[in-house]
Amino acid sequence: NDLVYVDFLENTNNQWSFADFVLDALTNGKLVWGDYFIIDNALVHHGEGATGLIKLALEANGVNLIYLPAYSPELNPCEYVFSKMKTILCSLPNQPEQLFQQTLFALSQVTEGDMEGYYRHCIFPEILLPELVEPVFEWYKIKEFC
Repeated sequence: NDLVYVDFLENTNNQWSFADFVLDALTNGKLVWGDYFIIDNALVHHGEGATGLIKLALEANGVNLIYLPAYSPELNPCEYVFSKMKTILCSLPNQPEQLFQQTLFALSQVTEGDMEGYYRHCIFPEILLPELVEPVFEWYKIKEFC
């Protein structure tokens, strides 16, 4: 099972596009029984209409839903990814017509080593999910030699 699953949207993300993302991840086996789905408190994760659907679908598939505490960037590795991407994007020429390609380039510069560091820096996984932390890092070590 892949540790990273992404979707690129041409329009703004909203509660229903987020629900579509979650349902797609379930349908395609990216979220499976026993997985943890950890999300922050972005508005798209709390839409009045979609929240019930998302919770029901995750529960029916045995996926554990965990919300991070309100405003807790120190617990969210994504914040470090966004920070690195913003730094890279700010160093590139301002070419609005190239924004999508530049964003993909910036994302491609986030390495597995970066991700390991971000997760190790965040206190969340080790406090709430210690049994998951080491297997993730072992997976990265094994993958490096494949």
